[in-house]
Order: sequence, then structure tokens, then C-alpha cells
Amino acid sequence: MKLRDHAGVLPTALFAIALIGVCLWYGYQDLVFRPPQSIHQWRQSDCASLALNYHQHHLGFIRPHTHNLTSDQGTSSACAPSEWPLLYWSVSCFYHLLGPDDSNYRIFNTLLFLMGLLFLFRWVYLIVGDAFWSLLVTMLLFSSPVVAYYGNNYLSDSAALAFSFAGWYFFSKYLLRGGSKYWPVSLFAISACLKPGALISPMILAALLLNPRIIGRRKIVLPHRLQLRNSWPLLLVPLAPMPWIAYANWYNRIHDCSYFSTTVFPIWNYTLKEIADYLQHMVRLWGDQYFHPATLALLVMAFAWTLWPGSKSGGIWRNACLWGALGCTSYCILQFQALADHDYYVLNLFIFPVLVMIALLNGIRQHHPGIYSSPAVKVAAAGFVLFNLHHAANSLDFRYKGWPNDRDANAAYASAKLALRAAGVTERDTIISLPDRSHASLYLLNCKGWTLYTDARFNRSAPIPYNQDSVGIRRSVERGARYLFVLGTNFLESSDYLRSFTTRLVAHDGEWYLFDLRDGPANFQMSQEVPSAVYRCDAENLTPDGVHFMDAVSGKAFEGVNLRTDSFSKSGCYSVHLTNERPFGMTLRVSVAAGGERLRMEVWRKVGSAEEAIPIVAVPAKGVYENRARVIREDDGWQLLRLDCRLDAEAAGGLLELYLYNPGSGPAWFDDLSIFRYWSRETGR
Repeated sequence: MKLRDHAGVLPTALFAIALIGVCLWYGYQDLVFRPPQSIHQWRQSDCASLALNYHQHHLGFIRPHTHNLTSDQGTSSACAPSEWPLLYWSVSCFYHLLGPDDSNYRIFNTLLFLMGLLFLFRWVYLIVGDAFWSLLVTMLLFSSPVVAYYGNNYLSDSAALAFSFAGWYFFSKYLLRGGSKYWPVSLFAISACLKPGALISPMILAALLLNPRIIGRRKIVLPHRLQLRNSWPLLLVPLAPMPWIAYANWYNRIHDCSYFSTTVFPIWNYTLKEIADYLQHMVRLWGDQYFHPATLALLVMAFAWTLWPGSKSGGIWRNACLWGALGCTSYCILQFQALADHDYYVLNLFIFPVLVMIALLNGIRQHHPGIYSSPAVKVAAAGFVLFNLHHAANSLDFRYKGWPNDRDANAAYASAKLALRAAGVTERDTIISLPDRSHASLYLLNCKGWTLYTDARFNRSAPIPYNQDSVGIRRSVERGARYLFVLGTNFLESSDYLRSFTTRLVAHDGEWYLFDLRDGPANFQMSQEVPSAVYRCDAENLTPDGVHFMDAVSGKAFEGVNLRTDSFSKSGCYSVHLTNERPFGMTLRVSVAAGGERLRMEVWRKVGSAEEAIPIVAVPAKGVYENRARVIREDDGWQLLRLDCRLDAEAAGGLLELYLYNPGSGPAWFDDLSIFRYWSRETGR
């Protein structure tokens, strides 16, 4: 049997073998058993939360809820995403049959995505008629780290992309062989309902249908079936997500919910400097996660070659590339700000590189058959794809085993969930979970409640903070909070406002604590540590030689006098001005105390400074690097940042470096740095 057999059975079988091999290479067989974690754990947890709430509370399809009680003035969990909740509701149906396990969600969504890759392979094979090139196009798409990561995940974006590929396959079949036009209509509609961003594909088809004169300028004649009188049902697909978007806006409005975005964040809402900063942020953070840079360069050249008249790459696929470029650009303009921190927003843009590769291969096949069938070219292409698959595998490994994934916290939540159930805490009890600023912990503990979340209200009204001071905790108690869950002894001991709420300990294991918020006999008291040493740098006092800042009380010297400025100040006349070129300031170097210690850094940062600018605790020789500062207060245009860090006995004697750091593209101003040191009880000091 030849690889180009009529039914395509053998090529499909070989594709399936290759796909299984890549999935094993990526470690999908292990990843499907993991709860939400790593990059965008928050959004993963939201998706899983919607499905679990459908199952646990027997909700109707049009009544989506999550675990966070931030709707109806902080009393309910009613909130609707911008997409039809088809995936989440379908998963809840599987939960009724198989049980509410994260692996059931991951496996279901992964199978949908892999089905999409199968249809992608068959789509390319239908156009170019060569199994080898069809396999390479599919695997090159699968070698995108962001595609590989979300293809085995909780978000509906990957499922939407999968249904888009299926829609393109049946559209091409309709175009070339006279199949039913209603299959692509249905599949594109499902895709758009799963994620409105998937409308890019039906919009491309609508453009092809409605603009024959533009296409005709190149003397390209539309296939008979791709005439408006035959294919007008395709024009109805963009209407598919509209009813739910309208309903979701109404549903969120009556519940005073601003949790899920049902709007856009267009580029014209931002200044030129903000646009430049966002673009730099995207390149630095996600640049090699869309594709390896070499692949991005190759795709740009392929698109340019497709547009070049001398390439003789004409026909419908060339024009689909043109409209795809316009559609993707429009999408990026409308969702500009969201793209900066949400790599999954680009998933439905991946239809564009596929169209580029199809147009490229189709043009080479027709006009350069020698290159198309060259064994040397095929070997080189296969090696290039393997190189990209290796890049994706390394990226996945980094996302799950590197710093983006807080494995210690995830393990703590997993053990705490079992302990909470043993202590009698059920999924119907409400908790305050700290210090989580997302809502991932609520899902991981399977308890409804509140966190340190700040409801930004899409920056269109005053933000609403939750549980960030004693007043916030009291407000949550009035709303029905029964338990307080705290992860991290360091956070517990350093958050003085929790003292009156942490007297009734219910359960404790390692770094997590569970307290009963109801009145009753006390059985726990937070330690009231007094700092053993305090160092301050106010940018005013200098050493006699003027080379360093000096703490007038402790006599400690801080580096970075050359960064002093009188442009702004929180107190006195001076602050320090940090830029990307001169990013370090107010540096103090001391030795770590014997037995270990706890540190707290507090510093005022000017509002409008680069958000990346933060205080740092580092012990370079021991690989300690702590940068998780949080804003605890604002006053007169300044934000007070606090960073808490615990150093164990293994770091004793190492050189402790405390400093301010600005890796951002914009400037930052700091003033009034305070450092508090608490010796470990083991030191006897």
C-alpha cells in the first residue's frame, strides 16, 4: 500500500503513531493526573471550578458558578465567562459518570485537542496530497510550547482550536470534493462558542465569500462551490457566540460580577510608552513560547514568499493567508493588553501559521516539484521539526519543574484538602484562604470563600480589596466565613492584622494552619516577636565621605548614592531612581545569623513606577532569591511594599544581600526602606 492511498488509512495510522510518540515525549501520560498548576494556574482553576460547581451543586447550564464569593457584593459565586460553558458543563457530565477527578477533566480536554490535530493532519493531506509534509506541518504546530502546554490542560482555548481544525478539514472537503457545507458551519460554530477568539476562521471564510472582486484582481476564480449563493450559511457562524455573550453580560450585571472578562482591551486605550512597554514585555516573557525564534523567522519568510508575485503562490490559500493576517492583527489590536500576560490568548491565532504553511507547500508542489519531493529537503525539514519538538519538551519541563510552578504550595494544598475533610470541613463550608491573591487555592481546597484578591473592576471603577486588613477579614466573617486557612508560617507570623482571628486552631501540618472564626475557647497564640535588628535607609543621610547612604541609628551603610534624586520623595527631599540601565539601589550586605532568621523588608514605591520594581532578599552562595513582595498600603501617591522571607540554618554564615531591583523597562522611585531581622529561636538570641 502506498502512503498516498485513496482512503488515507495508512498515513493516518502513521500519524497516530507519531502523535502518541510526541505525547509520551512531552510526558502527557503523567501530566493528565496533575491538578491546576504552573503558568496561569488561576485561569486553569477557574475552568476546573466551573465544571466542579456544575457537578457538586447540580446547577443548570445557564447558571455557572465558581468557588470565589466575589459576586453580589461578595456574597455569591455566580459569574459567567465570555465563552459558552460547553466544555465545563460537558466535563461535569463525565464527573457524574466517572467521578469529579482532575484527571478526567484533563483527559477529556486532551482527547479533544488530539482529535483536532488529527483533523489538521487530514486537512493538510487533503490539500497537498503528501503524508510526510502533512505530518511535518502538524508536528511543527504541536512543537509550539504554548500549544503543547495548553493542549493538555483545563482551558477551552485548545478545544476551540481543535474544532477550528475540524471545521477547516470539512470546509476543504466541501470545496474540493463536494461534501456537506453544514459540517464546517456546525464545527466552526462550536469552535466560536468554546472561545469567541476562534471567530478568526469563519471571518476568513466570510471575507473570501464577500470580496470576490478583490480576489479577482489576481485573476483568481473562486471555485464554483465557494460562491455566495451556495455557501451563505458560513456567514451565519459569527452569530453563534453572540447569544451567550449577551446573556453573560446580563448575568454578570445582575450579580454585580466583574470577575470574567466579557469585553476587549484595545490598543488605543494606551499611550505609546505603555504600548512599547507591553510589546517589550510580550517579547521578553513569551517570545520563545509561541515558537522557537528560528521557526518564527521561517514563518515570516514563508509568508513573505507567499505574498511575492514571483513565487506563483496563488489561489484560495494565498488569499486565506492575507485575510488571516488581517484577522489576527485585528484580534491583537482589540485584545492588546490581555496578550501581555495571557499567553493562552494566542491559541486561536495559530490558524494563521497553518494557512501560511499550506500556501507555501501548495505553491512549491505546483511550481517547484523537484524541491517538494527532494529527499534531502525532507530530511532537513524533519530534523528541523525534531529540533522544535525538543524545544517544546524542554519548555514544558521548565513550566512544570521550574520557578513558574510552586510545587511546595501545590503539595501543601493537596495534603490540606484531605486534612480539612478529616476535620469535618466540607465543600459547603466557607473559608478565607491566605495569602493567595488569585482563587486557585479555593478550588484546590474545594471550599468556597475569599482570598487576598483585589477586584480591579476592569480599571473602570474603584477596586475592591478582600481580606487585606482586619476590616476586610471582619467583613468576610460577616458574609459567612467560617474558617481561616493560612499557608506559610512566615506569612502568619508577619501579618499582625490576623492576630485576633487566629486563636482557635482546628488543624495544622507543616506550613499550613486552619482556624475556626467562630467565638470559642482559645488554643493558639501567634508569637509576638520583636525585631532583633532594624536598619533604615531614607535616602537623606550619607556617610561622611558621601559614598554611601547611612542609617543614623545602626550605622549600617547602603550602596547606591549615585542613584539619589530630588525629583520625588516620600519623606525628606530625596529618593532613589532606578532604571533598567541602573537597576540596583539601597543595597545592604550582612551575614546570615547562625541558626537562621526571618526578614522583613518594607519600602515605599512611587505610584506609576515600573510594576516589576521590587525589594529583593538574596543569599547568592546558597541559591536563595526571594522577590514576592506585596503592596500593603497606599498613601499620597506612594505604595508600601512588604517582603517577608525565612532563611534556614543552612544559609547561616552566608553573605546576605538586601536591595531594591528594577528589571522593568520603565523607571521606578523608592524611598524609606526599612529592614527588620528576627533571629531564629534556635540561636538563643
